[in-house]
Amino acid sequence: MSSPRYSSQVEHERYYSLFAVTAVKIILFVFIVAFLGLTFKLLRTSLAHIGNAYRFVVPAMIVIIAVLLASDIRKNIKQLLALRKNFRAGSR
Repeated sequence: MSSPRYSSQVEHERYYSLFAVTAVKIILFVFIVAFLGLTFKLLRTSLAHIGNAYRFVVPAMIVIIAVLLASDIRKNIKQLLALRKNFRAGSR
């Protein structure tokens, strides 16, 4: 059986690693949204000659990736809040 100190340390490590992963995902989300804006700009200007299918498919794929990443970020934030709530309840 593991000691309470060891399990508390593991929970703290899990919290901080989940925090780091969430921060990286948020930064990636910002870059994806910036890439979406750049894609729209390029498709209107220098890549205006490509077919209509590509003009809609490429931004749609980026939007789908951004939505999936946003939902994953939301799930991670909920997990972080639950872990923080457990820390506060356990420290009393």
